Amino acid sequence: MPLIARSTSAVGASILGSGLGSASAGELFLESPAEIDRLNAVYDHLRTLSMSPAESVKLIKEHASGT
Repeated sequence: MPLIARSTSAVGASILGSGLGSASAGELFLESPAEIDRLNAVYDHLRTLSMSPAESVKLIKEHASGT
């Protein structure tokens, strides 16, 4: 399930610039336990930044209606 996250923080920008986005259109093979742990931490942090499904629907409706 895609996550919608709103973050203007340096941490959010750093995570989004971590290379995680480059794998969104392809496959990603990881062998290093340290790399797997790092990406799991990034994913967990993105989940904490993401809005709930209800908040996401509200935001999409607001943008669609122009308010």
